[in-house]
Amino acid sequence: MKLLKTAILLIIFVTFQLHSVIPMYYGARSLSLGYSSSAFNYDFNSVFLNPGLLSGYGYFISGYQHQSDYSSYKEFGESLSDILQDDLTKFETFGINNREAIHNKLEQLFSSKHGMYGFSSNSTGAAFKRYGVAVSFVNLAVVNPERTSILDNDIDLITGDDLKDMNMNITGLSYTQYSLSYSLDITKEVSLGVTVHYLSGKVSEFSIPLINDEFNSSSEEKDYLKYGWLGAENNFGLFLADFSISAVISPMFRASVILKNYKNPVIEFNTGEIELSQRIIAAVSFRPDQRTGIYIDMDVKKSDLYLNGEDVQPVSLGVERSFFNGRFFARAGIMSDLTEKYLFGGKGKLLYGLGLGIYINKVLIDAGLGIGGDGKVSSIAVSGFFIVR
Repeated sequence: MKLLKTAILLIIFVTFQLHSVIPMYYGARSLSLGYSSSAFNYDFNSVFLNPGLLSGYGYFISGYQHQSDYSSYKEFGESLSDILQDDLTKFETFGINNREAIHNKLEQLFSSKHGMYGFSSNSTGAAFKRYGVAVSFVNLAVVNPERTSILDNDIDLITGDDLKDMNMNITGLSYTQYSLSYSLDITKEVSLGVTVHYLSGKVSEFSIPLINDEFNSSSEEKDYLKYGWLGAENNFGLFLADFSISAVISPMFRASVILKNYKNPVIEFNTGEIELSQRIIAAVSFRPDQRTGIYIDMDVKKSDLYLNGEDVQPVSLGVERSFFNGRFFARAGIMSDLTEKYLFGGKGKLLYGLGLGIYINKVLIDAGLGIGGDGKVSSIAVSGFFIVR
């Protein structure tokens, strides 16, 4: 009967037709697990991941963390640098073979589903039985190619001046986020959680030409993204609300559903607005014993999470193992996109997470890396927590 009540509550919650700025991980553990930590989490990041979990906190935990991510969709940044090795302003003077090669590269680049995206943030927070609070300082940007018909022209008619009209669209934000969470027990096995966030900072959305004085072939994803959030100049303030339901199905199995960005909140500023898609995430955890955890997070529906009109549907899997009586942790995870033709392999949009944790004398320290499908490290995170039981 208890299982039936739990299942009914979960089903009711999922049937709401609900749809964040770009998908972000929260803390080194989240990154290490490929973003798959929403159903089972024990630090203050439940404020961001799943406030429903706070009801199970029988201890006080506070901490500080740094995290950064500079990602590129399917080697977008590398392809852009390769193209910029040539002086495109003299395109019409190149030999036909060189022009065709550059033309093909440009077509591939500007037909790309996404471009570059990333963030850098520092957070501090605390959590104790039912309550959680956090303050985050966030810089975030998305760079996407603007659709163009220039490349549809005959290659002999395209000039360097034409290529100067090809643009990259940049959305940059720099803000402080204040978060407050509360969790309420519905039954012994089921709890509801809510987090209210207030964002205050600056935002801008603008275009830069493909050929410009700011960037060249040696520029990396980090350079473009920093340029985006440093260019944010329009003030904004915005309230956001996240909701979650967390259920203990059995001693080994837990399930949660999380709603982020309730009712598609809109960041409004002088020159435009940015709508943040509502997002619904289903998460499960399976812990066959006290030392081992297997976690899955999945977006239930497709959403425009990269602010470019293209839908994505993230899915992630993580594995965690503790050693030496819970003093040492090893973690690994993977995240992919269900809208991609290839979920795995070199053609897929993948992120691999790896990380370690150590718990000594009431102090927990976690470190994590995110590695893209090209084998390059794109994300890092370090978290430190103080625990009082």
